[in-house]
Amino acid sequence: MWKKGLVSTLNMWIQCFCKNGKLQEANQLLEEMVERQVKPDHETYTTLISWNCKVKNMEKARQLFLQMQERNLIPLTSTFNSLLNGYSNAGNKDEVFSLFEEMVAKGIKPDEKTYYVMIDTYCKEGNLIEALKLRNVILDSGMPMSVTAYVSLIEALCKKEDISESLILLNEVGESGLRLSTARCSSIASNFNRAGDMDKAT
Repeated sequence: MWKKGLVSTLNMWIQCFCKNGKLQEANQLLEEMVERQVKPDHETYTTLISWNCKVKNMEKARQLFLQMQERNLIPLTSTFNSLLNGYSNAGNKDEVFSLFEEMVAKGIKPDEKTYYVMIDTYCKEGNLIEALKLRNVILDSGMPMSVTAYVSLIEALCKKEDISESLILLNEVGESGLRLSTARCSSIASNFNRAGDMDKAT
């Protein structure tokens, strides 16, 4: 079994382990691949990084990220996105910003998922200038905006009591054909209320 050319099969096993909650076994399979000189590929590492991020095992995810580069595998956009999401969900904004800078420096092209994470992170930092710049980059590039990205921007603007800009984005949501859930509508209404403009929320 352990011979070159079986990477795709082993990747399927890794996926299977991950989807069935056996991440430890998946990580161990990678170690065995390396020991037996079966070369892991981008899919191997990206899969394991993604699943380690999902369970907030960021130390292991970072270790795998560094390891793949030591093996001359350049991380893909999807690889960076998994790590960005992981650090964002863990509340580690410094790592999100650092990783995004690294991504750009390496010439890895961000996609809309990259920008969604960065918009949310900038909003949490209160840096609406940069967040809105990225929203413009998305739209100018013909990429779709997500409901989550819009909600992050609208709620951040409400906190700044910038109701006018919030309403512009709310109109954009409707014009783009996106739909807000009842829970998100209630959340936005509450933010308008706290900003002192309940008339706009109803």
